[in-house]
Amino acid sequence: MTRTATETATDELYEGGLVMLMASDFDRTFRFYTEGLGFQVKYRAGSDWAEITAGDISIGLHGWQEAPSAEESPGRISIGLRVQDLEMAVGRLRENGVQFQGEIEEDAAVRIANFHDPDGTRLYLYEERGG
Repeated sequence: MTRTATETATDELYEGGLVMLMASDFDRTFRFYTEGLGFQVKYRAGSDWAEITAGDISIGLHGWQEAPSAEESPGRISIGLRVQDLEMAVGRLRENGVQFQGEIEEDAAVRIANFHDPDGTRLYLYEERGG
């Protein structure tokens, strides 16, 4: 596969990154992602900041007493977590207390299970279909 000049330049420019979430209750949100979803702690600075990881995704959690709610800031962000076996992943997260919204959504390319973090941020597990 031939890479374009833009793809090559981007790969050389960026070494990684993270998604930052503002948490109205830092400790509750931290537990949700680490205990509920199984993210690993890369770094934590009290109840102000943590970087957590799962596979190739990094999330920065930042404590903020005045964080806007999902109702005040709809559609502000969503996080998709790719899995190989959607039913197994949903079952494991349910055992950890995660509550899913609705049924698994399906189309020709992907299957999706939706849920939210304690501040209402939309998350979803997705399984890509082969072919």
